[in-house]
Amino acid sequence: MNTEQNQSILSRVREFMTIAGLKPGDLIYRKDILTYCSDLRQSYIDCTRRKLTKTGFLSDGERQSKEGVAYRILRSIPETLTCSQLDKMYDASFSR
Repeated sequence: MNTEQNQSILSRVREFMTIAGLKPGDLIYRKDILTYCSDLRQSYIDCTRRKLTKTGFLSDGERQSKEGVAYRILRSIPETLTCSQLDKMYDASFSR
């Protein structure tokens, strides 16, 4: 995956959460992320979302009937978190 594009996706997801006023404990819907990042490839968005889930920023998907798949925000994504750092955290999560 293109690291520069993935960083852009990470930044966009963080930006969406900030603009929407989302904080830990709130639900974030996959469809809303896809809509906000509609100019980016869906597969890259889903890959970043999976990494955020595996590293403890988001919960596993919760099925919501009308709204689609939702993820509970477990903790805020730090402004200083880079794609490379997220990748390292994701890789390390498999060695636990």
